[in-house]
Parts: sequence; C-alpha cells; structure tokens
Amino acid sequence: MTHRVTRISVMTSGTADLVVGDWLARRAGRLRAVDVDFIDLEAARLPDHGMAAWPAEGAQPSAVHDLAPWLTDADGFVVVLPGSTHGVPRPVRNALDWCTSAWAGKPVALVRHGHAAHDALAAHEVRSAFRDREASVVGAVNVCGPQAECAEHRLADQDISADRLLGDVVAGARRTVAASVL
Repeated sequence: MTHRVTRISVMTSGTADLVVGDWLARRAGRLRAVDVDFIDLEAARLPDHGMAAWPAEGAQPSAVHDLAPWLTDADGFVVVLPGSTHGVPRPVRNALDWCTSAWAGKPVALVRHGHAAHDALAAHEVRSAFRDREASVVGAVNVCGPQAECAEHRLADQDISADRLLGDVVAGARRTVAASVL
C-alpha cells in the first residue's frame, strides 16, 4: 500500500505575517509525508469579489485563475492572521469568496500573530467565514505572547502549540483524503 503525500498550504494575509508564515511552513515541512505550499494572499492580488470586473465571457480574473489550483490541490490549510484583525482580513476574504469550493471539507488552522488583545467577535467572524465555506476549523493559536518578540518565534510553548496545531491539520487532512477515496 502506498501512502499519498499530504499537501498543506500555509497562507499569510499581509507582509507583516511573512516571518510567521515561513516559520510555520518550515515546521510543517519537517512532518513525515507532508508537502507544504507557502502562499502570500496579499501578493496574489485577488480582486475584491463583490466589486471585481469580470473579464469577457465570465472567465475568472487571472489572479484567481493562478491561485485556485493551489488551493484546490491543498488537503489542509494554515492561515496566519494579524493579531490586530477586526474580522476577516481582505486578502483572506477574497480567497474565501473567489475559491469557495477549494475549502469544502478541508481542515483549517488559524494562527493569530501579534500583541493585540484577543477580539472574541473578530475570532468568531473568522471561524464563521471558514465554516460558511464548509471548512473544518481544527484549532487556533496565538504565536506571540504579550512579552515575546514577534520576530523570534522561538519560545518552547509556541513551538509546542504550533506543532500540535500542524499535527491536527495534517491528521484532519489525511482523514478527509481517506474518506474521499472510499
């Protein structure tokens, strides 16, 4: 019996989160039989879904056409969110809106990055946005404690929390893939 490699996409929603996204992608890449894609959703430049001008004949905008296969091929996702988020960041919202079917049935881990106080309403809105696309939010962590230097990401408890969350995403992705084969 051959084992299929699990593909996880680590995504950031802004340049301030690239360091955290890279750190998580490297940690996920150490897991057995896991391929990792690192996607900067801000750099993808998806148009705002509600205000986008559709190209002739209803084709997808080119940025969506380029990103959609990466999201569709992923078995699970890790989404890095800025700590100061007040809802779903625009690049994440655009990816959710343009590539709705890519999220369905797949596990998503949310990683909050920053020192801002936890906003329960914003966290609920982010989770709801993923659930509305039929994604399964498997957990969330904050990678910067109030006294931590966010550029470091070396605190043992952050490593343990991140590894546990990555393990949950990979396990969820493998269960989803196994169920789809049956």
